[in-house]
Amino acid sequence: ELRGQLDQQGGGWVTVAPRDTAQQGNDSESAAVTNISRQNAEIWAERAGCVGYEIGGAQYQAGLIRGFDPAMIMQLGLPYNMPAHSLQRSQYVNGLAELPTSIRQPLFDATAKIVANHYRPGVGVGGTWVPWHPYNFHAGNFFDEATGYSGQDETTGELLKAKCIP
Repeated sequence: ELRGQLDQQGGGWVTVAPRDTAQQGNDSESAAVTNISRQNAEIWAERAGCVGYEIGGAQYQAGLIRGFDPAMIMQLGLPYNMPAHSLQRSQYVNGLAELPTSIRQPLFDATAKIVANHYRPGVGVGGTWVPWHPYNFHAGNFFDEATGYSGQDETTGELLKAKCIP
């Protein structure tokens, strides 16, 4: 029945390895296996119908704690043949404390540049959308009726401004 439903409406799956698998077995030590996991996803997951690879979240967090460069973790995890998804939510975006636009926007701009240069070397972002889909739900899914504030809406706007497709 599920296969029939997918045949009718399309669909696919996104792998969250190494985040979930390494997190379950090794206490979030997933930054070090990002590259090999990405290679496995490019070859085997895509053949099985995977439409995206998640990089970020626990990888960034574990990497920051151990002194890794978060930008390098992201670069090593960017696949060549499917969209990269991200849980870019570590302490440098909106981890334990919500950071202001003045900090988030430059980060999203720099991220878009890194990803664009990965997929389009030498071209950069320009006026073109960046093939990187950040999961944005960690920005907060609340809306303050009194002030009109929504952290989700703010970061979505910042990502769009950076030419990232949220």
